[in-house]
Amino acid sequence: MGSDLYQTPNIDRLKSEGLWFTNAYATHSTCAPSRLGIMTGKYPARLGIVHNGVDDAHALVGQYTLGQAMKEAGYQTCHIGKWHIGNGDQRPQLRGFDVSIGSNYEGQPGSYILLKEAVLLLIGFQILANSPLAHILSIA
Repeated sequence: MGSDLYQTPNIDRLKSEGLWFTNAYATHSTCAPSRLGIMTGKYPARLGIVHNGVDDAHALVGQYTLGQAMKEAGYQTCHIGKWHIGNGDQRPQLRGFDVSIGSNYEGQPGSYILLKEAVLLLIGFQILANSPLAHILSIA
């Protein structure tokens, strides 16, 4: 089902027991507007961000984010990877995420070494270790 080189029984089971989506939709074809769509549930044009390269530092001002909604619902949250939709008071830790891994000032990982650090952190990450994902990720 997956790799012939690596055995991934939990991921294989997740695929066989889960849903298979054959169609998908993105709110935009470029990164920052698409991220805004995911984080706010709004079309990027409503927020005035319709392409990369614009000043997105204030794109989230006054917006309710997915991270905030999950946190209010009682979840512990983690953002992993490129943010690129706001700096300063708009960074992930202030927009509903307890932990942010791999996102520097410019909103992207500073180096590929961060990926290794992220994996090591996740292995010991209490949020995942005590969640249903622990069995899928084989860290329980």
